[in-house]
Amino acid sequence: MMPERENGKMGKIVKWVKDNGLAFAREMAGRHDDDMSNEGASRQFRRDMERATAAFAELGADKQKMYELLRKWFGVDSMEEADSYIRDGAQSEYPMTLLEEYLKHEGHETIDIIRFKKDHNVAERLRRDPSLSSLTPEQLKQRMEQNK
Repeated sequence: MMPERENGKMGKIVKWVKDNGLAFAREMAGRHDDDMSNEGASRQFRRDMERATAAFAELGADKQKMYELLRKWFGVDSMEEADSYIRDGAQSEYPMTLLEEYLKHEGHETIDIIRFKKDHNVAERLRRDPSLSSLTPEQLKQRMEQNK
């Protein structure tokens, strides 16, 4: 009976899987790896753009200048994409970095700074309210403590 099955539809499927399945699986694994690499590269590019806009902010660049720099040096032509980098970098990461430096200067330990940022939802509040990014680190700390 077994020889008949091997010659029937099931046998043909089994033969195809044996002959082609491994190559197909390798192809799919390769595509998955490529997708993961592309996704990782995309995340890294986004992170780099956020850091660049934070650096632009530290150098005193206004939003318009940041748009120009992102377009000129990084090929970011989409205003929506640039806004996203500016929001996450210049309006969130940069003030948070200044706050961290301020708290360290005030003698706070790293674990306390992490706890402060988490307890006061600093990252989310900076993203939601761009006006907070214009405060000094001391003012930002006070605002976070007032409106916990």
